[in-house]
Amino acid sequence: MKSFIRKALTYNLFLIYIFALGGVLYKFTLYHDLPVAAGEAYGIGDIIDLMFALVVVVLWLTSIVFSLTHCLFSFKSNKWLSLKMFLLSTSALLGYLYIN
Repeated sequence: MKSFIRKALTYNLFLIYIFALGGVLYKFTLYHDLPVAAGEAYGIGDIIDLMFALVVVVLWLTSIVFSLTHCLFSFKSNKWLSLKMFLLSTSALLGYLYIN
């Protein structure tokens, strides 16, 4: 069980960084090229940007769940791994929100 949680936590952290980087690259490259309909406040570019943000937040929430689960199941083993993964995922979320 611990190895599954550790692998899921590592994979989740990898996905957070991939989606955060993808969202930032999208915002800097393609976002301004997508048109907004006349008279509308938001366009398809804003919806895609919102989807990137929602995916990053959902992955961050699952990272919290996996970190807490790993911390609960590893009483005597490495609890620092769950704390490091939690801090890395939180820094990815805050960095993504700050850059955007």
